[in-house]
Amino acid sequence: MPAISMSESDARLIVGFLRSAAGSASVVTLPGDPDVGRRLFFESTGCVTCHMFGGRGGIMAPELTHIKSRHSPEQLLAEMSDPWSLIEATSLSGSSVRGVKKSEDTFALQLMDEQRRWHFLRKSDVRIAIRNRAHTQLDVEDRKHVVAFLYKAPQVYAPPTEWKPDTDFNVTYSRLMNASAEPHNWLTYWGDLAGRHYSGLKQVTPGKCVVTQERVDVSTRRQHR
Repeated sequence: MPAISMSESDARLIVGFLRSAAGSASVVTLPGDPDVGRRLFFESTGCVTCHMFGGRGGIMAPELTHIKSRHSPEQLLAEMSDPWSLIEATSLSGSSVRGVKKSEDTFALQLMDEQRRWHFLRKSDVRIAIRNRAHTQLDVEDRKHVVAFLYKAPQVYAPPTEWKPDTDFNVTYSRLMNASAEPHNWLTYWGDLAGRHYSGLKQVTPGKCVVTQERVDVSTRRQHR
């Protein structure tokens, strides 16, 4: 986002408004036990398989570290009671992929499957079906514990010290250094290693360009004056 020209006093007023809109967890009365909710979230229920909190967890579902600034406890309880949607996209050849929708526009659909792999699909090439699944099997009291954890727990947890890549991890340093050899693959968030969001267009060369000379009709220009 480009810089916005404003005084420091105006900037502080905006920051104060945003913080007041976010609210404070200290004024919210929650019946659940955050310690019990933490064990449920990270251990017994599998919430952490899809959701992340404080740097720990999965990436299929929304990140919940700052969820209390966006949803009230009542909204969270309702969300946990509702089913979640799994998208199944079937190609014209019959192959299919299932996953959660990460992004969508008029022409394209981006899915992350249950193995955390990305799929970038053209809507015109697939048939799309929505499958609803139960969100969680927690009873009402356990849901309250989880909500209490999300609202009261410290928002920073130390992530695991040892990183272990998935068994199908195949984006190597060599591939990153030679990303131009496979422009059809998006190997990093910014495209290639140089951060270009476009292909090299090697087909367009000076030898293939036709040089044209602009000609101006003087009489026409005089008529428009």
